[in-house]
Amino acid sequence: MRPTASGKVVAMLHRPFRRFALATLPLLALGLAACSTASRVDLPDGWSRYGGTGPHEGTEVAVGAVADRPDRPMIVEGTITEVCRTMGCWFRVLDDNGDELFVHTRGHRWFIPRDAAGRKVILHGTARVQTISVEMLRHYAEDAGKTAEEAALITEPEIRTVFYADAVSIEGTDLSEPAPSR
Repeated sequence: MRPTASGKVVAMLHRPFRRFALATLPLLALGLAACSTASRVDLPDGWSRYGGTGPHEGTEVAVGAVADRPDRPMIVEGTITEVCRTMGCWFRVLDDNGDELFVHTRGHRWFIPRDAAGRKVILHGTARVQTISVEMLRHYAEDAGKTAEEAALITEPEIRTVFYADAVSIEGTDLSEPAPSR
């Protein structure tokens, strides 16, 4: 069987393209390494890790700028101000500028210690602006320790930025054990 004319063209282009690809691959790798992403692998002494393991890459972003980067990997730092009292599946983070962020553990598969309020935190994950239903807002209110009567006062859905954490690092090794993962 003889090759077709188009088969000969492909065969002729194959070797030069391979040389080009081999020559440019190191340059491409160097360019990617120079991007403005950071990777946090090593924990400072006295910090604990929850959630995913291994390096988590992303652009370091201030809490106030998280909503401007939907669905892109980010690293965010702040202080935990409130934690879900039931499981530790969500928490709030405040940064030095006074900006607050609502954080949820991705997929509800892991949790943080319920006594982590007041601790510094490094978040790894992505964010999305969402409308939170009245039912879910009431659920969060009860998880935060509000009474059923207080939660019933919530009557409107809320648009908020939700950060979905793949992993978090929390200052301190003296925290209680988180709730068992599902």
